[in-house]
Amino acid sequence: MAQEQSPTKKGYVELVKLAIGTAADAWSHIACTDATFTCDEDFENFSSGDHEIDANGLDRASATMTAEQTTIAGDTIQATHQFTCDTASQDVYGFAVFNSATKDLGDALMSCKFAAVQSLEIDDKLTCTGKCQIKKD
Repeated sequence: MAQEQSPTKKGYVELVKLAIGTAADAWSHIACTDATFTCDEDFENFSSGDHEIDANGLDRASATMTAEQTTIAGDTIQATHQFTCDTASQDVYGFAVFNSATKDLGDALMSCKFAAVQSLEIDDKLTCTGKCQIKKD
């Protein structure tokens, strides 16, 4: 499935802080997004919580974080989590990767908007995998 993914400007700033030891938190969580979400590099956070789904088993969750290879070994941060829709149907439009477990908080490393809405029914699973390659343009 084609999708749009974008590292964020704030994500790059936080990577520099992480590299020099001044970042508040490492990226560790994924949040599913609703229809009002727009994926772009200016996206920073869900400060009002308006875009983040927080029901039906799709709440912000811990991600499996790994270093992967896009061009050279270890140049890409990858976050993966499998959500399970558990209480009612839910439409999911994308996701974002954060450095906070708390809804409405944290900086977004990257965001993703699916090419098509994912309409989940009870017991459906959705695996979200976000990648952010660290490179010079």
